[in-house]
Amino acid sequence: MFSLLFYLHSLRFVVVDWLVADLLAIRQGSLGRIRYILKDGLKFLPLYGFYFGQHGGIYVRRSGPRDHYHIIRKLDQLKKNNTPMWLVIFPEGTRYNIDRPESIEKSKAFAEGEGLPVLQHVLTPRTKATEASLEAVGDYIDAVYDVTIAYKGVTENPLPRTAAKGMPDFLASWGQQVHIYCHRYTPEQIPKNEEDRRTWVHKCFVEKDQILSRFYNELGGGKFPGVPRQRRLSWLRTTPYLAFWLATLAPFIFTKLGRAAYWKMWLVTGFGSVTYMALLFDKLQA
Repeated sequence: MFSLLFYLHSLRFVVVDWLVADLLAIRQGSLGRIRYILKDGLKFLPLYGFYFGQHGGIYVRRSGPRDHYHIIRKLDQLKKNNTPMWLVIFPEGTRYNIDRPESIEKSKAFAEGEGLPVLQHVLTPRTKATEASLEAVGDYIDAVYDVTIAYKGVTENPLPRTAAKGMPDFLASWGQQVHIYCHRYTPEQIPKNEEDRRTWVHKCFVEKDQILSRFYNELGGGKFPGVPRQRRLSWLRTTPYLAFWLATLAPFIFTKLGRAAYWKMWLVTGFGSVTYMALLFDKLQA
């Protein structure tokens, strides 16, 4: 089973988007199957960069000359191993942030220069990673899920659109809502040639832009089109994991010796993982 999900990279909360992929996957019993296509610089995140690399994540350099070959080779390997996975791609390549209008205007100027639709609430997508992924997986794919996400508080007016918040603000505030609009495409609906696939990705982002334009105006009022559905996750699905990690981490949090050991382990493993990713990872992947 192979599913490809491409997300809007980030509407409002710059870190929570990653968690939404986990929230969707856990409801389908597929949490351990998620793989990401990531910016190359993220591999230097202590521990996390190492983890994603070892778990089948694919690092790309944004139009780097070897990206196409690297993506196809990595996905071919996963196909040969018959690895079930959800491959998550953020085609925008960077965040949509109203506090950085220069990046938004740059995206619009690029779209105008290429004769593409000028988008107001999303950035013009970079399609190469998506095209290479679809080329590599071929008939192995079950579906593509085009996921659009927006966030707002229960008592919060979505107008006007405000700057992105971080994870601490999201977790510390009460009554936050996550709005998810998902469009499923079957393999038969996905174009087979390169030019048509590129056009198809841009059409998907035009649809995203229209959905968000509705969300951020009086007509939509902070809601996505269609009949809303809520899928609550049973406490029985999450409580055992919570109890396990609380029991595991409690000695490192509540004892002086545990806290000292925790920081030493973090420093050693963090430094070790960054060193490995900087000096050895690319050579071993070549």
